[in-house]
Amino acid sequence: MIRVPWRIIITFVLATTITMGVSGCMWKKTQNNNKNKLTINERMMKYINERYDDTFTFLQIYENHPSYRKREILVTTEKYPGEYIHVQYIEKEEGDFYNDNYLYFKYRDQAIEALHEVFDGVLDYDFKFFYEGNPGVDMDTIDADATFDEYISNTASNLRFTVVVAPGYSIGEPDVFEKRIIDAFASQGMVILSASIHFCDDPDVYEELDRATLLRFVWNDTAPVLHLYHIGTERADPYWR
Repeated sequence: MIRVPWRIIITFVLATTITMGVSGCMWKKTQNNNKNKLTINERMMKYINERYDDTFTFLQIYENHPSYRKREILVTTEKYPGEYIHVQYIEKEEGDFYNDNYLYFKYRDQAIEALHEVFDGVLDYDFKFFYEGNPGVDMDTIDADATFDEYISNTASNLRFTVVVAPGYSIGEPDVFEKRIIDAFASQGMVILSASIHFCDDPDVYEELDRATLLRFVWNDTAPVLHLYHIGTERADPYWR
């Protein structure tokens, strides 16, 4: 049996350990170098182009907060010309974080149609519908390939709108009316962030009402208003004004 001096064994172990450590450091350095070859904007564009089946073009920086390691840019989209998609980047200790609001534009028309149908069924009366949605960037909990049903049932979709009912409509019992509205949303699996249902009492005001005059009407309206918040969640909070 050949005896190997203990000094040789120790030297071999130390050399192996050092080699593994250097290799690990070199790998990490290589990864960082590859990452740093792309600017923040380029990484954000890479993210949005790989996430969706669409073609995006950088437009401009929307917000930049170096102290918070956060940036938001605007990009244009081939499928939705004229719209500006928000893309957000946040550098965190656990890794880079990206977010966007692409699904808002993808499902906006369907959301408006679905919400309109709910009120058609409940009111059976003339009304004006103003969809606000939420073009902000906070949809990170929704998968890129989410279906429309998955989108409207997710709290991150932030469905928001205002409805103005034509003069002459009879609310009846407020509690009963409120329940009919909420049940109608529930039957469609919708989660509503916030909604206001106004009951206009002036035919001339109603006739001229459009998006440009909506804010003034809302501020000056003295008729009963049903406010709905977080409908479809445990935080549901409907109330009348």
